[in-house]
Formats: sequence, C-alpha cells, structure tokens
Amino acid sequence: MRWMAALLLLLSAAPASAETSPFLKPTDPVPGHPGLTWLDLVRQAVPSLAKTDDGDIEGSLKTPPPRHIGGASFEGDPPDPVTLGDIEVKHILAGGQKRMVVMADLGPDPDRVQSQTLLLLFDEGPNPKLLDVVDVGLDKDTVFDDPQHLSLGPGDDALVTVSEHDDADLAYDGRAVVFVRGDRFRLIADFYAITETNCGWRQDQTPRFTTRPDPGSPYLALDIAVTHKIVHLPDDDCGDPIPKAVTRTYEALYRWDAKLGRFTTTSTALKRLDKLNGMGP
Repeated sequence: MRWMAALLLLLSAAPASAETSPFLKPTDPVPGHPGLTWLDLVRQAVPSLAKTDDGDIEGSLKTPPPRHIGGASFEGDPPDPVTLGDIEVKHILAGGQKRMVVMADLGPDPDRVQSQTLLLLFDEGPNPKLLDVVDVGLDKDTVFDDPQHLSLGPGDDALVTVSEHDDADLAYDGRAVVFVRGDRFRLIADFYAITETNCGWRQDQTPRFTTRPDPGSPYLALDIAVTHKIVHLPDDDCGDPIPKAVTRTYEALYRWDAKLGRFTTTSTALKRLDKLNGMGP
C-alpha cells in the first residue's frame, strides 16, 4: 500500500490545523505596497508611534482623541502612552468603492473597562490614505467577529466587532455592527451577549445576522436575532435555586431611514437584552 504510506507521510508533515491567525504584526509588510508596513498606516492616525528601548511601539493619541463608535458614554481620557499590538485587516466595499479597514489594538485602558482599539478606514490606492478613524472598544480584547462580513447591497458591506470580557464562569461579548457611508464609519447597532456556567445550569446568548430585501432602499435591511437559552446541567448538589429552562429570541430589524440618514429599528428587543444582562438602564 505505497499510496497509504505516502498519504500518512503527508499527513504527518502537515500542520495540525489549516487555520491561520488573522493577526498581523505592525512591522509586517502591506501586500501590494512595497516598502510599506502596517505601522506606517497606523501612524497616519497616531503619528507619534515609535519603538522604545524595550522593543514596544508606543505613542500618544491626538487631542481630541478619535470619536467612539458607541457614543459619548464610552468616551473619556485615553491612556497615555498607548502601546500598539496586533493588527487585523478587512477589505470591504463602501459606496461601490474598495476600502481597507485596519483594526489596531492599542492596549488596555486603565481608567475604563474597554480596550483602546481603533478602526481605521483607508482607500485602496497605491498609497493608502486615511479616510476615517473611530474607537470600537466596547469591552476588553476587541477583534473582528469572524466570519461576520455582511453585505448590505451590491456596493456596500458591514462589519461586526466583538469585545470580549471573561470573568470566572461569566463571559461578556459586546458587539458593534458598523458600515461606511460617505467614507465615515457609522454604527448600525451595538449590544451585549453573555455566556454563563453555574452549578446546575448554563445560559448562552447566540447572535445571528441576516439581511433581507428592502424595496426602495439603497441598502438591505439587517435582522439581528439573539437566541437566549438556559439549560439544566446534571449537577444536583448546588443548594441555590436553578432558573427555569428557557429558549427565547430577542430580535430587531434595522432599516435605512433616509430622512435621519441612519439605520433605525422600531424594536426594543436588544435594549431589553442589555437590561437583562445588566448593561443597560
């Protein structure tokens, strides 16, 4: 069975996983742009970034700092200095134009719970130009919520970011759904989902994003549904009361409102979910 031996040899030589990390290093080259690194691009937003004697890349944000995609309640004095970490990149369409979105991790914020994470919008020209920048840290450890890359129509895409915060047996995930209009980042929706394991029960909140036609609108309508499920576990020596098993869906349909110039919803479902999770008024 020579073919079997050859197959086993190939399998033994292959990596354990075909998946590759989405994270890039600041000094990595930008594909298709000789002599340009991701650090060069991020410096368009934070020009003071430079290597320290310890090998870190530190700098200070401009004054005032970039606006926060979640609004004024998330804003405050940024850390100083900030330290550039991993980078993620997405290529999208916005208004029919090719755009590059770079997520730059600038480290934790000692005065606020969320990370200092910037989302930078560039054109796709020979010398990428910074078009807009926002802060998207809703909680700790902010990344793109792969594989979420939503089409809002033939010439427009939306992205989902997720900020993760694990605390013992409880995990909070703050998500922001973002798109680009007029070469500026715009928020469609933001909400929190939790995962929690307790003695005798577990709860999960799983989001789902789908689009549907919206006649007369330049964009598709976006449906966000979060399934909240509580299941019982075999543990029977807990002492504390166990909540009733339940499966419930919190759903909101977002449509483009031309008069207001933004996506809106008539549903209060995601606000009620945030209140349930202790993240809303």
